[in-house]
Amino acid sequence: MTPSKEELVALYQKLPDHKLMDILYNSGEYRPEALEAATEELKQRKISTEFTTGYIEEKKDKEVRYAENADVPLPLHLKMLFFFAWFIPVFFGGAYRLNYQEDGMLKKLWQSWLYSIAGIGTVVITVILSLAFKLSNIATISIMIGLFCIFYGLETRYEGLKK
Repeated sequence: MTPSKEELVALYQKLPDHKLMDILYNSGEYRPEALEAATEELKQRKISTEFTTGYIEEKKDKEVRYAENADVPLPLHLKMLFFFAWFIPVFFGGAYRLNYQEDGMLKKLWQSWLYSIAGIGTVVITVILSLAFKLSNIATISIMIGLFCIFYGLETRYEGLKK
């Protein structure tokens, strides 16, 4: 059962300003009575139409930025950081990933996890090979660099195929 306009007015009196403006922003999802109740409540709170319009335009701009940011890849130096220093991103990577998520940088978020997991796998493989074949430090580091290059090449090629 849908609430009456009076029930909506009572409900909207409890909502903060930004929630009411979100109702107006997403006007296609609400009934005309709900939009009227939200508009009337904003007027009672003496929130100007210019402020509401500015808020809605800001939300639209933010959505456009999110759409633009969603497909931005990680630069090579950050791919290397997440791959080789995966233990550092455990601490600092959370901040990177939180920023990526908040800014809508979905590809960067995905790639940061991908390179960290690949880096952990590389360390495991390299340690096993190093212990099994008693490799020198230089050989061990060379294997890690080689595995990074292979992984980077495969990931770059896969991204090229997706386009």
